[in-house]
Amino acid sequence: MNNGISAAQRDALEAAFRDGASLAQSRDAAGVSQPTLLKYFARFRAAGIPRGTMREQSLERMRGELEHAWREGLGVRAAARFAGVCTLTVRRYFQSFRDEMVPRPAGALTMRVNRKPDVVVAPPPVPQQVIADRDRRAALAPRSLIAALAGDPLPGYSALERRSDHFR
Repeated sequence: MNNGISAAQRDALEAAFRDGASLAQSRDAAGVSQPTLLKYFARFRAAGIPRGTMREQSLERMRGELEHAWREGLGVRAAARFAGVCTLTVRRYFQSFRDEMVPRPAGALTMRVNRKPDVVVAPPPVPQQVIADRDRRAALAPRSLIAALAGDPLPGYSALERRSDHFR
């Protein structure tokens, strides 16, 4: 025993200190009170033990996950979902992997996806009667300027007029 804590607790505190774990994580891992934790962290700092940071570890973890996604041949969006980061971050890391010549499977998805269709389909031909009907309606004058601005139907094309013609 060393000042009320066991060697296992001290080792757990030192490991948490080196890993850069938060105070709550360190306290829970070692099972000690916060004042004891702070006292030992001060001793570790005084002894020159290097303290890791959670940011460094999370960046290493993310880089590892993205490198795994790169080696598996995942696309940018799938890799972003896998690592829990935005696609811009994935593109930046994928570019660094490409620059570092990290191997990637032969059939892997590329960063740029050609979204244009392979076959261009021509629109169907418009029947002449439809074109003639369109030209005839274009030649009709609207009932008034307000009707033209409001988009009212032309004379004879209103659903009410057709309905009243149907009942006559």
